[in-house]
Amino acid sequence: MFYKFKIVSFFSIVFLIFLSEISNAQLRLKIRNVVDNSFITVDPWQYPLMKARIRAELSGTPVKLSKENILILENNKITKPFFVSDFIQDTSSNEVWQMVQWYTRRDGPNLFTNNQMLIIDTFYVFTGTNLSKIAGVHNRADLSFVKIFNSSDDAITDIEFKSGDPGSSQVVNVIVKALKGQIDGSGTEGQIWIDSAKVHSNNFRIKWDGWSQDKRPPPLHIWPMMPYFVRLYYEPKDNDYHTDKLTVYYDHGHKQEIMLNGHEFHIQDEANNLKLIYPKGKEIFTPCQQVEIKWDGYIRGMATYIDFSSNKGSSWTNIGLSDDSSFIWTVPNIPTKSALIRIRQSFSATQPTLLKIDNTPVSKLAFNYDGSVLLAANDAGTITAWNTVTEKSIKNFNLTQPNYPATQIRVTGMAFTRSDSIFAIAFYWLNDYPRKDSIAFFNYSQEFPFLRTAIEQGFNTKNARFDNK
Repeated sequence: MFYKFKIVSFFSIVFLIFLSEISNAQLRLKIRNVVDNSFITVDPWQYPLMKARIRAELSGTPVKLSKENILILENNKITKPFFVSDFIQDTSSNEVWQMVQWYTRRDGPNLFTNNQMLIIDTFYVFTGTNLSKIAGVHNRADLSFVKIFNSSDDAITDIEFKSGDPGSSQVVNVIVKALKGQIDGSGTEGQIWIDSAKVHSNNFRIKWDGWSQDKRPPPLHIWPMMPYFVRLYYEPKDNDYHTDKLTVYYDHGHKQEIMLNGHEFHIQDEANNLKLIYPKGKEIFTPCQQVEIKWDGYIRGMATYIDFSSNKGSSWTNIGLSDDSSFIWTVPNIPTKSALIRIRQSFSATQPTLLKIDNTPVSKLAFNYDGSVLLAANDAGTITAWNTVTEKSIKNFNLTQPNYPATQIRVTGMAFTRSDSIFAIAFYWLNDYPRKDSIAFFNYSQEFPFLRTAIEQGFNTKNARFDNK
């Protein structure tokens, strides 16, 4: 069963791009390569500390910047530098530059392939009425990378423990493995420094076993690709649902985490805060009179049922339901001095239904206007339309010719028009470095998009909505 939600969709497309372009011909920015003969302009080697050298010029004259003059856009997050140096003379270019340092708000590498990705950091500089921007580039190909695996050597993101009585103990074995050590200036791969490995609540416990030749717990150096064994214990102190994380801190700033879940999660009945506002009692109504019944304290998103009794509550008849806090009732032709009105909301759980075509990850969902159709966009560029009543697939749409089971596209936003005849998606190709976002428009009657448009490089879409124009 599906609940149908009243979804407000809109007509003309608006994509939530974090910041619009700023440019000014007078103020010019330059950014220095980290090393000569390299296109990398941002230094990530002390992650999360980042560094870049920039130069601002106003009509050819260098402008001295301060921390207050600079904002750094990291995908959809704004960062401020904590340090901006004085002018530094560069002997090779015979120009003065300023060193900018900040702590990145980007997450550490969670997927090994992300280390190879070119990452854009956009610098916005504000000096008086002059505004300008410039993009910096870095990757993490030379940074160390740690991942957590199960006993079958499969990379994992979470562990589910079974229900247990207070005082009981369950254990799961995992493996901490460094897939890559940091590369130094000579190109040599080094060991990885494990600062610590820990859980964060007293319902879970960790024991670092290491391997046969080194059973020391952190802090210690570990060798790339060598498995280090860890035991995770779930020891509940009560019958509640428990969550935690196993966090491995490494190389003085990186971390890798997996979620830990214990026991079963139960939805508690919500307290009934419904309050009837009108009628208040002792009113006299005549047959066919229209009365507005009002209430407060309802849970939004759930229907409120309105019931009538002519016999002081011995029996009840439902007279309607409402999505908000009022209902127009036509008084029946039932003479009585014992009439009652009640309002109620009820919640009942339904069995989940698996909507699945294959194992390609789904990255975005969208409902049509009345909730009868659900779109599911996967990472192969296929969008499947599902009937939410029959729970059957209706049809497929494709950004390109299907290429299963390849994971090649990430959809960041998707929305229908109010008429449901057109929908649009925002997406980017996973193999585009740097990332390049685009928008595609589909007619619901056609498999492939009738229009594509590219978004300026360096600006990333976060979601998609239609307005009422």
